Amino acid sequence: MRVIIVGSGAAAASAHDAILSSEVRATVTLISRESDEPYSKVALPKYISGQVDRAKAFLARPAATRPDTGDARPEFTQLLGTTVVSIDRAARTVLATGPTGRAEVPYEALILAVGATPSHRFGQPVWTLDDADRVKALVTEGKTAAVTGGGFLGLHMATALIRAGMKVTVFERERQILPGRTPPRFADFLETCMRKWGASVHTAALIDSVRKAGDTWEVSVQVRGHAPETTGFDLCLDCTGMSPDVALARDAGLRVCDRGILVDTSQRTSDPSILAAGDCAAVAHTSGESRSAGLWHHASVQGKVAGLVAVGVPAETPPSTGWHTFAVSCEGMAGTADSVPAMPRVACSFGDLVPREGDRVLESGEPGGDYRYAVVRGHRVSGYFQATEPSGLGGLIERLGETAAGLDLSVAGYPGPFSVITAPQALAPDPGTGKVMVKGRKE
Repeated sequence: MRVIIVGSGAAAASAHDAILSSEVRATVTLISRESDEPYSKVALPKYISGQVDRAKAFLARPAATRPDTGDARPEFTQLLGTTVVSIDRAARTVLATGPTGRAEVPYEALILAVGATPSHRFGQPVWTLDDADRVKALVTEGKTAAVTGGGFLGLHMATALIRAGMKVTVFERERQILPGRTPPRFADFLETCMRKWGASVHTAALIDSVRKAGDTWEVSVQVRGHAPETTGFDLCLDCTGMSPDVALARDAGLRVCDRGILVDTSQRTSDPSILAAGDCAAVAHTSGESRSAGLWHHASVQGKVAGLVAVGVPAETPPSTGWHTFAVSCEGMAGTADSVPAMPRVACSFGDLVPREGDRVLESGEPGGDYRYAVVRGHRVSGYFQATEPSGLGGLIERLGETAAGLDLSVAGYPGPFSVITAPQALAPDPGTGKVMVKGRKE
């Protein structure tokens, strides 16, 4: 069995590990445009801040032999610094170009884990390990830095720069940081924390232009409808978002949409011999659409399923809820314990947190303590958020992971007619439209 994996992120590494852990003997070739072995993008901010060294960014690889029997695992080859130019579906080959020239590599199963493409419009990109190397060399205590984008990547990078002693300003175009990922009140709380740590945060900030003038980054921003103002910074990081990389799949004639490469619940594309996983894949979502999860955990799960299915082992990915967790900690940050509000250590979120007309919004607690927020749409929970101490989640994370969207709201402190919501049952997306038929019920 010959399997090619294109990519080197979480989905690619997970697919490789799943094949190694299977009982199927296979030849695996991992092709990556990057020169480094698979690494964790989640570790890049910590590497930039100096919390971990470069070696800690790389993902641990399984042993070449099985520990129980000593039998050899599947043969594995890496082609680093190599770009897949095209896919010949009829011949089942990929055309790759790299340090040794151009070559056609045959496959029986092909896994596309090519991730997403960052915008790179407003500053220094910080998407790859090479990018992180360049940024780390520019980080200097006491210098100023702008971060364009107040999503997960932007706040992770802003925090890393604060830890490194830089004076940081964050610009976010929406009216709150972490838009769509956290409720407005909790976003306001985080914004307050960022300011107490020494950062400046500007929401509803539209970037007019960013240009490099010598050693200075000139950032022109229009904040909350005011006339654009230009400010100089020693460093400017672009964290304004990304889009699924569908170019290779589209050129090969696979079905794609603006949310990614369309796949079924087994991560298969419109060509059964080609699978897709991670940020590039549009998977079934409990909202009734297909979309890219854009989160590390989901990429790992999808990669595992793709790896198993590629070697003939049945597996399915549950409908994505977009659930995710993140830690909020003031450890090592500027300021004192008295200057920082009481901090929840873990937040867990899933689904659609933006209410629509007719939705019910349920909220309790304070963002600085044990805080809960839910959006009820019809007779099901469309979005849920909780911030608390780690022990306070009480298995919620595991339950979400197992049931996709199941949630007992009575446990979260919401007794009454919407106390128990059963996880929606989602069918595979229609390859032509990407739409998913969703059925749910209230108990």
